[in-house]
Amino acid sequence: RKLGPVCCGFLPSVFSTERFSSGETHHRNPKDSLTVVAFNIAKKDAGRLYLKEKYHPLAAMTYNALNASHTAVERRCPPACEKTEYEYRYDSTHSTLYINVNVVGRDLRRFTEELVSHSGDPMFTAQLCLNICDEAAVYAADILEGAGFFFTGFHPLCKGREYCIYHYSGNVAFDIDDLDIVEEQQPFVD
Repeated sequence: RKLGPVCCGFLPSVFSTERFSSGETHHRNPKDSLTVVAFNIAKKDAGRLYLKEKYHPLAAMTYNALNASHTAVERRCPPACEKTEYEYRYDSTHSTLYINVNVVGRDLRRFTEELVSHSGDPMFTAQLCLNICDEAAVYAADILEGAGFFFTGFHPLCKGREYCIYHYSGNVAFDIDDLDIVEEQQPFVD
């Protein structure tokens, strides 16, 4: 807080607590969570954000705190392209898949179904950052939420795009009441 970063959400189930000596004895969650913070160095305008209306207050709170203007709209546009453009990295140490969806394609539903098919893998979880500058982002959010993903915040001001974060817990227990949270995180937890 003293250094000025803004809380933008959290990444649940990132660190496997079995790697730590105190892990399972102090937590009900089999994995620990990370807080997402950002510090705005130079960006003045985040542009148009395609978000479900229920997330507009969180966007306003986050981007106002970052001193970056934005316009949040809820518009369900079908994807303009066939293939979803994404980058991914699998962290085998923590059994977590990190995905950045940069462009939503018409194949997103199939892509998501394939992704959730891994939920039987031991300790498998996924963090998906969805480009909310893409006009099809609300369409994508409907698909993600229908497949069991849930919104946990923003990953803002990066690579010329704006992202929101969706988490997929799969079969890994996730107890939100077990998180040690600070005041700035409460709106995202809610």
